[in-house]
Amino acid sequence: MPNLRYQPPERLQGATNYSKHDKLRGSLNTVRLVKQQVWASNQLRNDCDLTVNHGRKREDGRWELAAVAFVASRQVDLQPWWDESTDQLWRECGFKKGKPPYHRVWERMRELGEKCDEAFLDAATLVIQRCRAHDPRVLAHVHVDSTEDETHAALVHDCQPGESCARAEDDEGGASPQGSAYRPQRAPTMQAREQREEWNEEDPAEAEQHARDAEPEATEDIDKGKRIRVGGCWFRTRDPKAGTRAYKRNGKTTRFWHGYYSAKAVDHYTGGVIPSVDPANTQEYDVFPELMDQVCKMAGKAPQTVTGDKGLLGGEVLRVRDAEGHRARVPLARRQQSGTQGSPHSRPSRRHALQALRWRDEANTFRH
Repeated sequence: MPNLRYQPPERLQGATNYSKHDKLRGSLNTVRLVKQQVWASNQLRNDCDLTVNHGRKREDGRWELAAVAFVASRQVDLQPWWDESTDQLWRECGFKKGKPPYHRVWERMRELGEKCDEAFLDAATLVIQRCRAHDPRVLAHVHVDSTEDETHAALVHDCQPGESCARAEDDEGGASPQGSAYRPQRAPTMQAREQREEWNEEDPAEAEQHARDAEPEATEDIDKGKRIRVGGCWFRTRDPKAGTRAYKRNGKTTRFWHGYYSAKAVDHYTGGVIPSVDPANTQEYDVFPELMDQVCKMAGKAPQTVTGDKGLLGGEVLRVRDAEGHRARVPLARRQQSGTQGSPHSRPSRRHALQALRWRDEANTFRH
């Protein structure tokens, strides 16, 4: 494949459709495939070594391969996957006695998540850069989008004696006593998505203000979770990394969304995905710079074009796309009605947007 100055957008149909191939489908085949790529598998093995120098010697086995098998499965929770996993799969992962007990699997998977996140990213970087060395169309064109991921953890009312509590002060609400296990109403995922898309249609300054209004008033870390103050009350959650948005009506908090935004940079050519999971109270355009830094690091080179929706048109996106040397395309706002004046915070005009998309690749300078 010639390494052109500009790679035209192309698609490799079925590149990631493993389910159609008998030798690639399923967790067992995925583990075998990873082990065959010795140049990447050995590094992953060394970086994910969970050996300890104290206590009883741990059973031989490659926990990083078990983690790969879990991710490749259709299960989102560990215990159902463990229930369905076979001794054959565990022996393929190096466990001579077959399936370990669940409590041990849970402990090692958690240990992997705490210690070895970067190891999996480094292994993926090896694979991606090797693919790109053979075919420059890999990650030449990227499109970015975000979706909502709801956490399983619930918000539980946690106002303590001596703390201001809006529920206790609301005589008409029939509030339960302070500290009782009241759980506020959760906003459906569809409502959270529609609200985000509605904010994306607004001027950036107005959308940012709405996003700030939906953020918690205060947070504090506690044992096994954190406390969040929203709508005049404290709530506790078991998921300390999840973000919270509060949706209000007539100045009163009515529903909550508790979870994450899952941002994805998708390779236009292969369909491969580089993900980023961030708290739900983070704006898409604030996630974008860090995600693009990760894409450039893993690919070894910036993409030639980046495509996104209106959620990226704000914050630091315009600055980042100019400085990093890749083109970022985002839809323009709807045309204003005749006779109306644009806001000083309105989205860029078509002329300004075209200027932002045209520059010389060698110098990253604008072409007017």
